[in-house]
Amino acid sequence: MIILLLIFLFLFTLVMRVVKFNIISPLYIYLMFYIIALGLSVPYYYYFDDKVSLYNFDFISSAQFDLAVTYHLIAMIAFCVGVLVFYDFSSSKSRLLLNKSFAKSLFLNPNVQINILPAIHVIMFTIILFCGITYGKEIFYRNIYLVEENRTFITLFKLLSFVATLMLALVFRKHKWIALFYFTLVMLIGIGTGSRLAFVYLAVFALLIYQTSSNKAKDKLILVLNMVIALIFLSYLMTLRMLPEHGIVPYLSSVFSNSKAVGDSLVFNIYYSFIFGVFVSAKTLMENVPNWNNILVAVNPATGNMAGWYDIAKSMRLNRFAPMSANGEVFTMGKTFTFIFFTFIGAIFTYFEVQMRIFFNKKKRVIGFIIALLSILFVAMSFEYNLRSTMRYIYYITFVIIVAGYLSKFKYKIGSVKIPKLQKTDL
Repeated sequence: MIILLLIFLFLFTLVMRVVKFNIISPLYIYLMFYIIALGLSVPYYYYFDDKVSLYNFDFISSAQFDLAVTYHLIAMIAFCVGVLVFYDFSSSKSRLLLNKSFAKSLFLNPNVQINILPAIHVIMFTIILFCGITYGKEIFYRNIYLVEENRTFITLFKLLSFVATLMLALVFRKHKWIALFYFTLVMLIGIGTGSRLAFVYLAVFALLIYQTSSNKAKDKLILVLNMVIALIFLSYLMTLRMLPEHGIVPYLSSVFSNSKAVGDSLVFNIYYSFIFGVFVSAKTLMENVPNWNNILVAVNPATGNMAGWYDIAKSMRLNRFAPMSANGEVFTMGKTFTFIFFTFIGAIFTYFEVQMRIFFNKKKRVIGFIIALLSILFVAMSFEYNLRSTMRYIYYITFVIIVAGYLSKFKYKIGSVKIPKLQKTDL
């Protein structure tokens, strides 16, 4: 294991030399997450006596734990190899993009020329109205997790909440208190529904506010803290489904249910965000059976019915609440396949990195930002969710790149097509 760690550190050093670091870089999001995860998991297992042990997953032998850590190190080494291989075989233009910082292209002009506050007021009113139609008083307290009625309105106000988040981040510098008030409402509604989109709202809000900053050391530190908080918040959202009562009141009170709740909640959420996934992978290695068909189903981009996912879905869970992890499913197929698979993931993420930097350099920041956000979701899902659930984010990012690249070929704006001037001709 020590040798694998040294190999990874060597390769990570090489990656840092050829790819300029940025806080929203897909490559560094992936690598830094797993560095933190393993850096916390090892001392937790060997030196932390008061184990959280969700579903009793922590109580495994040291050999089983070491095997899971070994496979994660192999995956990280292979990821770095994929980065370096893609870099070596890419064009000089792509290598130059990776070598240079794109920090200046990240930042937006916070002085929005058009007053969008009236639109924000209308959107927020609509969100509250739709929430009232669908949930009513049940947004505060209910006995079931999901409300099945009026699903169309639920989808609409969730989409409007995302739009509101974008607009609120843009006006944050000029209308801070209005933006914070409305964003708090968006987050409360998101928490009340138990939707994991609330994590997306928080991450988007933090990243866009960073993009309108002056990029000082303080701004970078605030972004890092916000991203850590967002990941911890995501783990909190994932636990809400298991509570006996649902809604804003039970969800918020679960954090402060007793005098130790704040500290216990912080410990639990750090554990759930950065440590639990290693034990899920260990349990997956113990209980999963190598099956190439399962891997083919998992990477198939077709719908669940077409791919045959529902034929194997029940067998791909460790218990009612915990699915097998994407990493564990790959690890089950052996060290050779693990190395090959994560080499491809490293190469794919490097391609995403290049495309993201191209979009930022072309001032198409929203597209670059979406690529970064979906990369974060891939990393978070791969830690604790099935491989099929994780792979969809690869396809989402690819779809965004293809569509945005195609649309960028058109030089006109909708409703404002530039007509070329006719040359004068003699009659």
